[in-house]
Amino acid sequence: MTRGGRGGSITLNLKQERKILPMSQQRIGTQCLHAGYTPGNGEPRNIPIVQSTTFRYETSEEMGKLFDLEASGYFYTRLQNPTNDHVAAKICALEGGTAAMLTSSGQAASFYAIFNIVSCGEHVVCSSSIYGGTYNLFAVTMKRMGIDFTFVDPDCTEAELEAAFRPETRAVFGETIANPALTVLDFEKFARAAHAHGVPLIVDNTFATPVNCHPFEWGADIVTHSTTKYMDGHANAVGGAIVDSGRFDWTAHADKFPGLTTPDESYHGVTYTERFGLGGAYITKATVQLMRDLGSIPAPMNAYLLNVGLETLPLRMARHCENALAVARFLKGHPKVSWVRYPGLEGDPYYERARKYLPNGTCGVVSFGVKGGREAASRLMAGLELASIATHVADAKTCVLHPASTTHRQMSDAELAAAGVAPDLVRFSVGIEDVNARASAAQTDAMVRIADRALRAGAAGVSLGLDYAPGSGLAEIDAMAAIAAEYGRCLPVHTRLFTQNDLYSLYEMLAAAKRSGGRLLLSHFVYQYSGFGTLRPALDVVDAARAKGMDVWMDSGMYTDWATYAGTATFDEQTIKDNSLRFGDMVAATGKYTGTRLNRELYELLRHKYPDESIICYSGEPYEIYEALQKPYAMMSTDAGAYAPGEGHPQIAGSYPRFLRKMVREKRLLGLEEAVYKCTLLPAQTYHIPGKGVLEPGYDADLVLFDRDAVRDNAKMPDKGEPDAPPDGIPYVMVNGVFAVDDGVFQNTRSGSVIRY
Repeated sequence: MTRGGRGGSITLNLKQERKILPMSQQRIGTQCLHAGYTPGNGEPRNIPIVQSTTFRYETSEEMGKLFDLEASGYFYTRLQNPTNDHVAAKICALEGGTAAMLTSSGQAASFYAIFNIVSCGEHVVCSSSIYGGTYNLFAVTMKRMGIDFTFVDPDCTEAELEAAFRPETRAVFGETIANPALTVLDFEKFARAAHAHGVPLIVDNTFATPVNCHPFEWGADIVTHSTTKYMDGHANAVGGAIVDSGRFDWTAHADKFPGLTTPDESYHGVTYTERFGLGGAYITKATVQLMRDLGSIPAPMNAYLLNVGLETLPLRMARHCENALAVARFLKGHPKVSWVRYPGLEGDPYYERARKYLPNGTCGVVSFGVKGGREAASRLMAGLELASIATHVADAKTCVLHPASTTHRQMSDAELAAAGVAPDLVRFSVGIEDVNARASAAQTDAMVRIADRALRAGAAGVSLGLDYAPGSGLAEIDAMAAIAAEYGRCLPVHTRLFTQNDLYSLYEMLAAAKRSGGRLLLSHFVYQYSGFGTLRPALDVVDAARAKGMDVWMDSGMYTDWATYAGTATFDEQTIKDNSLRFGDMVAATGKYTGTRLNRELYELLRHKYPDESIICYSGEPYEIYEALQKPYAMMSTDAGAYAPGEGHPQIAGSYPRFLRKMVREKRLLGLEEAVYKCTLLPAQTYHIPGKGVLEPGYDADLVLFDRDAVRDNAKMPDKGEPDAPPDGIPYVMVNGVFAVDDGVFQNTRSGSVIRY
């Protein structure tokens, strides 16, 4: 048994008290690594495995004091073991409790948590939306022991909850996120009711873990875990844990809890609240009484494996939540799915409650219904390739289950309904696999066939937007590069960016181009590397590649402020964190929120409800653009598209006039002829497009007439002005013999044609 908290943790395992790490100033990622055990000089760096049942003493008197609870120490692993205690101390620190213990399973933790304070003839109020195994433990097994449970709808009114209490009620129980219904407990409602009746609130925090929720902060008094799930994380070891907040005053309700507040004759009349205080009484009693008599102790090796899992818990939970949200969004739009439950998904009945109690994320489990009921659910699971059909849940590998026919099959239809488990419910435990799956060999072959037809028809090249498809594998990249090289065409690539402070993606594409022997165009170059201190090193890499004879080119717009759709991987939560981006540096560029700076709420709204709207992210410095566009292999580029008036990125209307204004007239970094070359002939040559880029007989009639001294971009950022304001100094634009701009007036035409050889 251990004692610990946010202000540091101490071992209370009936041996000498020992201060370990002061964890109050550390974030949970650090706590997961360091809490619970501090090696001394020359001691093992990792928690040692004390795989021994017994411990030696030199005199009977010394051991006798242990049995009388007058001294601290270990004598038999069924009660306590150093390995177990260290791991329990870590979990205690993560939850912010005062004392904790490990059990051999999550079921044992649920049983001990109740049985420690509830006896025959007494009563518990319990949320009906709980794990099926826990329900059976309470409703069947413990009922046979004389303990009665009243199950209430987790969304019941306060009056309905109040009506469930009896004079003999001794506890209230619920799950933070129910398995598998995924209801989110209203902590404050259940805590108010429990405390009004002088009993503690016990919460199973398995699915959320302390990474995503701290029930003690919302009124819970005792927390339980099935450590078999996310805490272990790898399906290695069954286990459980109980953590006491140390906040419930047992002595104020002494008549309800005589086991804690009156002498225990089995231990020579010790009164636990007097001897161990409010912070240690509950766990001490559970250890020296229940564990002594029932013996549900985990093996030290299992505790060791649990600790290995705990060390990576924050990293895994972030990935679980990210992947689960992506899966939930996919399922929500699938025609064969009748409903989806995931509290992190906007529109879910528990979305707002989850945002309140679990602001960092929920869990990796998604529940959904398949049209066609039980039979359709069975066919779905039989057809899965990656996911395993397994009773387990919440580990690194994706698994799937039909609870009504497995974990909850002991429940009647009425009980299933009360627990929120529909007959068609499929529990999908999303692992930490790459949610952006790589193309299969068949898919890659299909892409090659499509590209081949297009190139034979005269396409200028094959473009890859890897930033929008970060899961793309090297096989499909090489296949696209090879088919472009086969036809002698260009391969424009928007490289993927794991983070914008490394050059991995640049090296990746250079290597692919070298293998293919074709021409590589690094698209939107400045947007990808500006503002992170990597633009100049990236340019140096390209210079070195060209010096070795590689056919590498680059394009860039005139803005460091880049834009893309809100729902893309570019703006997912992890990418924002990895690149240290701030919501305040982003602005909605399209839709009803155009011109509005983002905050957390607006970001989530755009991501979840308006994923096809654009966001502009302000980053970088103008000098980075100027440096890049002076390179002889750099050409001008922009984005274009159909936007509503007053929407979009200012680059649509402003890129080329801004280029001429800044680079030629104001900064004098380029001569006029060189600047025009970068806008015309250089891109035509790079893309192998004949008939473009020069004024000669027989070439296409593409003309732009501009006044060098008057040309000016007027487009502004959406939060600062008109993003589509037309420029000055460009009175005429002709494309394929058709005026697109006539005497300064835009003709609202998209003149041009498909380019073919």
